[in-house]
Amino acid sequence: MPLGDGGTPTTAMRSRMPAVDLRRSALFWVAIACAVMYAVLSTGSIGQVFGGYDGDGGYVDDTGAPTTSVPLAVNLVFHPHWWVFALIVLVALAGIRVGRLRSERGTNPLGRTAPFAIAIVALTVLAIVVTGPVFFLGTDSTELASIHLPWWVGADVTISRQP
Repeated sequence: MPLGDGGTPTTAMRSRMPAVDLRRSALFWVAIACAVMYAVLSTGSIGQVFGGYDGDGGYVDDTGAPTTSVPLAVNLVFHPHWWVFALIVLVALAGIRVGRLRSERGTNPLGRTAPFAIAIVALTVLAIVVTGPVFFLGTDSTELASIHLPWWVGADVTISRQP
């Protein structure tokens, strides 16, 4: 099919161009936006020192009772897990492939790529909603000691004694 003047597609050519190019681009941008949103909203930290100093310079535990040991400090740093990014990429690639196949067959690719975009958004929202309560843990030592993080939450735990 010949191009118009200047090597640009003519109006007749644009009407016959497959819609999957736009949908592929939209699916790509949905995946990028969801990955960025997940990365930002699943990053954070929480920490607590269980005890401190009394008026005489001695140590006290988290209940306020005098002790000779240095207070315990716990710090949790949360970061996005690579599995969630991998799932977003796999769903996006599957949607792009399905859209391309539907376009080559001459059928409407929108009906087949929209569910992939919905799946990417749902996956991201689920990962953020389930991870969210972790950021609102109390400061009780038993709560931090009994934390059970979902598999898609990366966390670095540091336990130390603060002199």
